[in-house]
Amino acid sequence: MRALGKSGSTVSPRADRTKLRKARRTVIVPLYEEIKRGTLRSVLVQPGLSLEELRSLLTRPV
Repeated sequence: MRALGKSGSTVSPRADRTKLRKARRTVIVPLYEEIKRGTLRSVLVQPGLSLEELRSLLTRPV
């Protein structure tokens, strides 16, 4: 969630999910301890992020 927030998305937390908005795209992300691979891939593809971009966002300081 923090990495997607760093990418410039607006974060709107809910009970068991979070809504991310970036430009005209909206992605709903489940807030589970572990997210299945297919779900993670879908969360990355919808806003147009690659796995490499996610890794760089995760390693970038706040």
